[in-house]
Amino acid sequence: MSIYILTLVLFALGLMSKPMLVTLPVTLLILDWWPLNRVKTSNDWKQLIVEKLPMFAMSAASAVITIIAQQKGGAVKTFEQFPLYARVENAVNAYASYIGKMILPKGLVVFYPHPGLSLSLKQIVPAIVVLLVLTTISVIFRKNKPGLLAGWLWYVITLVPVIGLFQVGGQAMADRYTYVPLIGIFIMIAYGIPGILKSLKPPMSYAPAILAIILILPLAALASYRQASVWHDSETLFRHAIRFTKSNYTAENNLGVILIERGKIDEAIQHFKTALAVKPDYVDAHVSLAVAFMNKDKLDLAMPHLETAIKLSPNDTDVLNNYGAALAMQGRLKEALGYFKAAVKADPENPDANENLKRAEQLLSEK
Repeated sequence: MSIYILTLVLFALGLMSKPMLVTLPVTLLILDWWPLNRVKTSNDWKQLIVEKLPMFAMSAASAVITIIAQQKGGAVKTFEQFPLYARVENAVNAYASYIGKMILPKGLVVFYPHPGLSLSLKQIVPAIVVLLVLTTISVIFRKNKPGLLAGWLWYVITLVPVIGLFQVGGQAMADRYTYVPLIGIFIMIAYGIPGILKSLKPPMSYAPAILAIILILPLAALASYRQASVWHDSETLFRHAIRFTKSNYTAENNLGVILIERGKIDEAIQHFKTALAVKPDYVDAHVSLAVAFMNKDKLDLAMPHLETAIKLSPNDTDVLNNYGAALAMQGRLKEALGYFKAAVKADPENPDANENLKRAEQLLSEK
């Protein structure tokens, strides 16, 4: 009993640190089936499920809390923004793409923009074929090779919370989501290869191990080294994302912000314009482009973007703060003061908004 309680406590701590662990009760049931072989009859399933009911309850509570928090942060997307069929298409493509990137880790980027309705049959059909083939093989060999089905179920189920059916944010997928799910694919590989090798005699039975040592490990080490260099700084990170993805409005905007900090305002403006060409309602890019124009004292070009941002997101702290700053630059301090107050109300901890509010009040008091 003490071990059981400790397990529940550790699971609760895990959920608080990483809500993606909500699928753990199901993966534990998979492990009960194989390799623990705790399932003999249907009654065994009932007992095992009852055993994990506290975990299911904690998972449900964690899921509800996470959804509420994401909704308050504005990250949850509506079905108008991402229709159901677009989510399903992207989910199918993501399931297959994660496996592809595991085999050939090329083009890994910090942000993959959601394709919306732009996925073609050339992308969807191969993904469906891959998933159907792996599912079919796992089911057919479930009695003789149960580890294949156990690994496949692990992969599919643990990805469900982050596969995009419940869309949070604007990403299509994220490499960081796969560190737990890919354990399932590795189980399939580790369990499946030895079965294949049983029919081979030495030295052919040693071939996979020799191949891994001589070829795969050095290539993986080289790929890791090259991928680490991508994270040298923010500029290299977002330039890499732009290079390996299409219509990556987030990377374009973020790169532009970095370029402003480095004094490359003209280049930054081009990236902001590219971001808005892809996503005209992208509030961050409107604000960023306005800030770039403000840095060049082109308030006439900055104001339309700030006005658009205000319409799109009237309660956003950065939008309100920058709109107030633009008004202040025009000498309209009384109007600016109202926006600074609104910005502080929206986010009382925002240092820029608080500083601008304090300065505006000081300047008005001196008049």
